[in-house]
Amino acid sequence: SISNTTIRNIVLTATSALVGALFAVFGQIYQTGANAYDFFLGWTVFITVWTIVGYYAPLWLLYSILLNTTLYYYMDQVASNWSDTTSSLLFLALNSFLLISFTLLGRIKSVLTLPNWYLNSLAIAITGFSTLTITSLYDTQSIPYTLLCLLVVSTIYLLGVLQAIATKKVTYIALMAVSIILIAIYYIFRLMNDEMAIFFITIFSIAAFTGVIKLLLNLQQKWTNE
Repeated sequence: SISNTTIRNIVLTATSALVGALFAVFGQIYQTGANAYDFFLGWTVFITVWTIVGYYAPLWLLYSILLNTTLYYYMDQVASNWSDTTSSLLFLALNSFLLISFTLLGRIKSVLTLPNWYLNSLAIAITGFSTLTITSLYDTQSIPYTLLCLLVVSTIYLLGVLQAIATKKVTYIALMAVSIILIAIYYIFRLMNDEMAIFFITIFSIAAFTGVIKLLLNLQQKWTNE
């Protein structure tokens, strides 16, 4: 049978989703498309207390999407002069903060542990924005800013490796490996920028993905035996 807590959380999630519909119907902000940032910000702020109190993965997923959407529209409508690197870095910081916070809370108290599917969705977003951050550095002229971005991404990936080792799960390592391969492919293509780039990218991709798969299988087998 469904517990009262589960019913409460489902109701909170449904109500939080309806809040957006009410804002869209009764407010003029979203309908005009001129201030979508304000709409999503209001929606996010309005359901913050419910999200914290409920501590329910689907509700946190909705909240995470709203946070990212609010940030996207803020950069699109208010801070349109920000570079692609800065935008990607801010998305990376936001989602990293969420994942690190939930991981630490889960360690402090088991009842605060959110399911893997939600944590993995944050990890996918983090590796995606990490990839975008590093690839966008190709057109960045500032060396200090480049070093800062590299330091941030490297630190996050190091934390990901440590978490993977601690939990004996290869998910984070797999995501980071794919990210690094994609970054390498991007730079090979941009630096060579000719027909030979396709040849090198093909050879590199086959070798890299084969190596990663072998590494992941070995790690999974080792951790399973332990």
